[in-house]
Amino acid sequence: MASEPVQGTENGPVEENEILQLVNAGRRHFAEEGKITRGKYFYNGRSQPGTRNAGTRSKYYIYFNKVPSDNTAAPKELRPDPRPQYKRRQQQHQRSTSSVLGVIGEVRPRPAKVWESILDTHKQHVEEEAKRESTEVVEDSRHRRLKERPAEIERPRSQWENSSSSSSEEMEMDATGDLGIRRGTRHSLKLSKVQPDKATFESILVPLANAENAMNLEKQRIVFYKNACPDVNMRDASSKAQVMFDNFALETAMREDLFSTIDALYHGSLDVKGDQESLYYLKKRRQEFLQNGLSLADGPNRLRFRDIKSRLSQLSGIYSKNLGSSNEGTGIWFSLEELNGVPKTVLSQLEQGEGENETKLKVPLSNFLPTLEFATKSATRRQLLTAVENKCVHNLPVLREALVLRDEAARLLGHPNHATSRLEHMMAGSPRVARKNWRLLKIIDGESQDEDGSYFLWDHPYYARQILEKDYAVDHQMISEFFPLRNVMNGLLNTFQTLFGLVFEEIVTQDPSMLWHEDVQLFSVWDEEELGSGFLGYLYLDLFSRDGKRENASCYNLVPGFTREDGSRQYPSTALLCSFTRPASLSSTSHLLQNNDVVTLIHELGHGIHDLVSRTKFSRFHGPDGTVVDFGEAPSQMLESWCWEPTFLKQLSRHYSYASPESLLDWNKKPKIENAIQPPEQIPDELIDRLVRSRYANSALFYLRQVALGTFDMEIHQPQSQEACKNLDIAARYSELRRSIERCGGLEGQGKWGQGVANWGHIMGEYHAGYYSYLFSKVYAADMYSTNFKRDPMNTQEGRRYRRMVLEKGGSQPEMETLVEYLGRQPKMEAFYNEIELISSGIRFAHIQCTCTSTPSILQPKRMLDREYGQQYRDILEMTMIQANIDTLGHDSDVEQLLSIMPL
Repeated sequence: MASEPVQGTENGPVEENEILQLVNAGRRHFAEEGKITRGKYFYNGRSQPGTRNAGTRSKYYIYFNKVPSDNTAAPKELRPDPRPQYKRRQQQHQRSTSSVLGVIGEVRPRPAKVWESILDTHKQHVEEEAKRESTEVVEDSRHRRLKERPAEIERPRSQWENSSSSSSEEMEMDATGDLGIRRGTRHSLKLSKVQPDKATFESILVPLANAENAMNLEKQRIVFYKNACPDVNMRDASSKAQVMFDNFALETAMREDLFSTIDALYHGSLDVKGDQESLYYLKKRRQEFLQNGLSLADGPNRLRFRDIKSRLSQLSGIYSKNLGSSNEGTGIWFSLEELNGVPKTVLSQLEQGEGENETKLKVPLSNFLPTLEFATKSATRRQLLTAVENKCVHNLPVLREALVLRDEAARLLGHPNHATSRLEHMMAGSPRVARKNWRLLKIIDGESQDEDGSYFLWDHPYYARQILEKDYAVDHQMISEFFPLRNVMNGLLNTFQTLFGLVFEEIVTQDPSMLWHEDVQLFSVWDEEELGSGFLGYLYLDLFSRDGKRENASCYNLVPGFTREDGSRQYPSTALLCSFTRPASLSSTSHLLQNNDVVTLIHELGHGIHDLVSRTKFSRFHGPDGTVVDFGEAPSQMLESWCWEPTFLKQLSRHYSYASPESLLDWNKKPKIENAIQPPEQIPDELIDRLVRSRYANSALFYLRQVALGTFDMEIHQPQSQEACKNLDIAARYSELRRSIERCGGLEGQGKWGQGVANWGHIMGEYHAGYYSYLFSKVYAADMYSTNFKRDPMNTQEGRRYRRMVLEKGGSQPEMETLVEYLGRQPKMEAFYNEIELISSGIRFAHIQCTCTSTPSILQPKRMLDREYGQQYRDILEMTMIQANIDTLGHDSDVEQLLSIMPL
């Protein structure tokens, strides 16, 4: 029986051609009254070291008309700017920088009427679309030396002109933005007419892949808006588009006529040697058909499966929308007395109250951690975290419905639960293997003691900071003065330039149509001169919190990279989103980063670099999104290790008082000891030593939290029955598991005080039944770093080798194969063992040296991960790795027997 829809949400089928309407609505919005489709920008001048590119700009627009045979056929005012492009001083040659309007489109605060009118007037839209003339689309130019530019750069869409392979209908579709959807539909119809016994790679796989590439090109940039666009109507339209794209993909993946052709081609290619990525693509597409219900007989079960998948896509959009709206203006007003202990640098960034809140400050729920760390009053910390935990309770019914539907879909396919179905084609292979990996850290001894006999979730940040300050002499506030955001960001980009052979050049424009918000920075990314100076893609940085924006730090692909039909390259674009508090001014003084912020930045930027340098033939394999979930985190987790290297920290640091005369004035205004002198420009070695020594001081509870979340994620996706799934009290189980594993309490006895699971985006995103990946992939990250970078983290030769052998591969081959090729052997556990030993040593040091008498005993355990337990769980991890590698090693009955008797 179908589950009841969530009140106030959309339900029911979605017309397939609505996807076309959304895409074209976006194009019309970008076109602005039908006159402009895209602009192309040329920047003239030089890029100065440490400054933004300050250049003049010229722009020409493409008009609605048939594509001319050459540029001279266009009116004079519409021809490309003939002036030379800007020069980079480091490389004395000319390059052109193209517009990114084709990447994101022109975002203005008036899209809602366009999108809604298109959705409500299907017939009118179709009639208008039939009358539209084709539009020339100017793609990104190749960024190479002027003298070496091939002919196709001058006329990038030459295949449209007098091309015998493309009909006028195809050219018109491509030009008006329908390529992604219409070509996908058209190719599906053509492919379905191919007889299975006559299927070839050229007749089936190539057009299918090209259609998918075109679809992803449109999809990624449109669905991104829901995460960051300041306009609520645009976010809503983006969420609707996500559902429509998902439904289109689902219907395509449930075409039995297509599957029979793909299946015949797959079985006929098992012994074929050649393009391995194409063979792997074929395998994955066939697998996708089976996972989307074609293993079910045609009938009620298949129809029900399709309805479930469609509804799940809708629920995901609703959940995401609720997360974004939960941060709009939300916060709690506190008096200065209630905020006692919070540093002035934090207080200065808070909103001042008016009226009844005139003497109060507003702590935003999107950036609450600094207050939890410093507020001395437990009541303040409790009130704040309780509000955070309950800010999105309306997501609970959405999650509940999704869990029931996921479980039902898995059982229709013959799986015992959703987790088993989900992990079947991931590196772990099964929930059992994922669970065993967690047990390494799931050991803790001692009672939770606080002033009132309990240690609550809201107390941990406060006491963790006390341990760092009193037992390790680490003052994160003081250390943060050496890490202003702008300087850190530039330092990270410089590090990646050196390590991976890249060049980042900032593009500055006053034109709001190039960006979705004024806070966003844009960079063009290139290979360094030794690697050919080739263009790689675009990087966007959107670092500050605001209403409607997703709260968690994340990295999104905007345009996937792939090989076009004509053999040319589609360049990628990626966006890094963070939620730092936006300062009143954008000076370096305004936002100072603690070490955990630096770790977050390098982690997410690592995803961005993976996205930019990935070089795959097919868009589905591009970047971290193209890999399986339980490998995709490993490259970024490996880069986190740089944040604890003394040399790296030294190079990254610069005290904010040296940024400008105004910054020095700000520093002089701060209260300080008498006759204080300006701190050194770079962080002193002594502070670095303290920071590095404290690395594992509070890691145990971090890992235990990851274990708690991973356990919860796996448990709710492994119910014993459908009835058990429907009756599960999600919020209560979430609180119970966190209490039992983390040993941190809440107010469980006083009702559902905390429903923080409803704030958790992972559970409805790609990490559902996959959150274990964050711990699972740490094994691979530790092995890669220890093997090839630990001795020399800035080894440029090794950095380029890593880029070539791991990052460029994306998901174009099995991830275990990528690891084995890079390491030259099977992955090992030793590096991760060593890290666990360091965590244990850090805890023992804290226990022996602890001078903070008020610190709860959970932070001073007598025994955690000691040698008695260490060997036991070392064995468990060894078996985990063997199971994960079982495809490589072959099935071993002894291994299976050991796994079957080991405790869960």
